[in-house]
Amino acid sequence: MKNRTTADCSPLSCSGSAYRKDFTMSDKVILSLVSVVVGWLLGQGTAISREYWTSRQLKRGLLEELEDINSQLQRTAMICARHLQVFALRGCDPAVPIPIHGLFFRQYYKDAMHKLNRQQRLSFQLIHSSLESLNKQFDDLASAGRACAGLQGPQYQALLNGAINAWGDVVKAIFFNVRDLQWYVLHHISNKRAPDLSLLGSDHATFLLFKEEAQKEVATILEDARRLKREDFEKVYNETAFAKAGKEVTT
Repeated sequence: MKNRTTADCSPLSCSGSAYRKDFTMSDKVILSLVSVVVGWLLGQGTAISREYWTSRQLKRGLLEELEDINSQLQRTAMICARHLQVFALRGCDPAVPIPIHGLFFRQYYKDAMHKLNRQQRLSFQLIHSSLESLNKQFDDLASAGRACAGLQGPQYQALLNGAINAWGDVVKAIFFNVRDLQWYVLHHISNKRAPDLSLLGSDHATFLLFKEEAQKEVATILEDARRLKREDFEKVYNETAFAKAGKEVTT
C-alpha cells in the first residue's frame, strides 16, 4: 500500500505541520492587510474630524468678529452724530474715530474661504472691503479738521465757512457709510447660511429703505442740533445722555 505524503493530504484529512504553517502565514497576511486598512480608515476619519472642527471654529470666529465690528460701528455712529451737531452750529471738531480692523478675517479668511458658500464669501468680502474704505475716510476727516483749525481769525471767515462745509460733508459721508456697514453686518449675522446681497431682490429693497431712514436720521440730527448751545459741547460728562441710556436699558 502506497504511503500518503503531506502533498496528498487535504485540509479536512490532514493535520500536519506543513498545512498548519501555510494556514498561519496566510492568516498573518490577512491580519496585516486588515490592520493597514483599519489604520488608514482611522487616519482618514481623524483628518476629516479635525478639518470639520477647524472649519467650524474658523466660521465661528468670523461671525464673532462681525459682532465686535458692529459694536465699534455703533460707537463710530455716535461720534459722527455729535460731529453733525457741531456742524449744525457752524463748528468743527478735530476728533477722529479709531480705525476698525478685521484682524481675524485678515489672518484666517483664506483658510475658511473654501468652506463658505458664494453668498457668505461675497458678504464677508463686501463688509471688510467697506471697512478699509471707511478707515481711509477717517484720514480725510482728520485732514478736513486740520484745514478748519488753520483758519483762525476774522480775515479767514469766508475760507473757514468753506472748510466747515467740507468737513461737514465728510462727516455725513462717513455717517452714511457706517449705517450701510451696520446693515451689511446685521444682515449677515441674521442670515448666517445665506446672506443674500443680490440686486433688486427683497433684501436689496430693505437695504434701500434703510438708506432712506439714514438720510432722515441725519436731517433730524441737524435740525435738533440747531436748538443746542455751543457751551453744551464743552462738557465732557452729559448727565442727561447717561440718564436716557439707563432708562433704555431698564425698559
